[in-house]
Amino acid sequence: MNHHFEIAAFLLDHGADIDTDWCTHEPASVLHQAAVEADYELARFLIDHGIDMTIRDHRWNSTAEDWADAVGKDKGMAEFRATAEREREEKRRAYKTPE
Repeated sequence: MNHHFEIAAFLLDHGADIDTDWCTHEPASVLHQAAVEADYELARFLIDHGIDMTIRDHRWNSTAEDWADAVGKDKGMAEFRATAEREREEKRRAYKTPE
């Protein structure tokens, strides 16, 4: 991952699909790859720009959070998982219709 966030933001602003498959050794989202590489800066960028955190990879049927849990036990991965959960909850609340 090259961290050209300005270029990535430009592409996203002009229609690039943040949820597209990222062709690494396993077809999955770029958030999956960020989780495996413990790339918190990239994960934060993707979450801030609205990546779908429920995307599952094609081989293991797992989310990026599942990948983070499988490969990382350090503090950063715990933070990644907490951020993912917080973002997911915020999205749930935003889409919930008032009673």
